[in-house]
Amino acid sequence: PEPDQVGPYNNPQETYNYYELPYCKTDPNAKPEHKWGGLGEVLEGNELINSQLDLKFRMDQESKVICSDKLDDKKVKQFTTAVQGHYWYELFVDDLPLWGFVGEMGGE
Repeated sequence: PEPDQVGPYNNPQETYNYYELPYCKTDPNAKPEHKWGGLGEVLEGNELINSQLDLKFRMDQESKVICSDKLDDKKVKQFTTAVQGHYWYELFVDDLPLWGFVGEMGGE
């Protein structure tokens, strides 16, 4: 998968790099690999980054741990703000786009 962007659902013009949120990375020390699709994507603000995950569309894979990050207070606050702000994300698997919400509020 290649993550692209995240941002508030109610303001699609406000987008951020996917990894502005403290998402788990398989190798936190690896330098991000950018993939530019062309001038149009650059002008639209699309910034594809290799996630370092080897996933293929419609191919079963065994379950495995890809990282084991601990969330400190700062990271929890970042995700809480994103969930409360109805942030969505976009990523690509085999060049197919996938969208979803960062999370949802639940009862305690």
